Amino acid sequence: GDHRDLHSFPTRRSPISLAGVVAAPRSWATLEKPARPFKLSVMLWTLRPKYTAEQGIDLVAGAGYDGFELVDEDRKWTPADVKRIRARMAQLGIVCDAMSGIDTGFAEPGASHELADELTARMSQGEHLGCRRIILLSGKRDDTIPREKQHAICIENLQRAADAAAKQKFVLLLEIGRAHV
Repeated sequence: GDHRDLHSFPTRRSPISLAGVVAAPRSWATLEKPARPFKLSVMLWTLRPKYTAEQGIDLVAGAGYDGFELVDEDRKWTPADVKRIRARMAQLGIVCDAMSGIDTGFAEPGASHELADELTARMSQGEHLGCRRIILLSGKRDDTIPREKQHAICIENLQRAADAAAKQKFVLLLEIGRAHV
């Protein structure tokens, strides 16, 4: 397995190891974060299924991170859950840095409307958490389409997504998989 201590920086796809940590003590909320020229955030899925999202947020803050990222953990949260989690985020001085959770890839042919619709819905969910960054995944490359055509599809889909994001003052983060576009 991938074993790292809390002071090493995990990659986007490496789970962080929190061996020996059962739950973040409430006193961690008062620890000052180290001064550094950049901010750190971690995907909460790296802590599943051992910890709930709320326990994960406490652990992330206690480890000195500035924020966390969501895939779809928030989709099951009630408005009361969001209110409670937002209050805890404020108490910890931590933010929801980015959200993914959009099924349609920006490399998918004919998907510009579907991508924009999913993005619009996800931005609404992001607003509830004070998150203004959405991660878009490329999706799988279609080997039956010439590379130039695939590139044009990406541009068309990303232009529509960028228009939707700009209207809501959101930032899009693009994640291109190795076996993708």
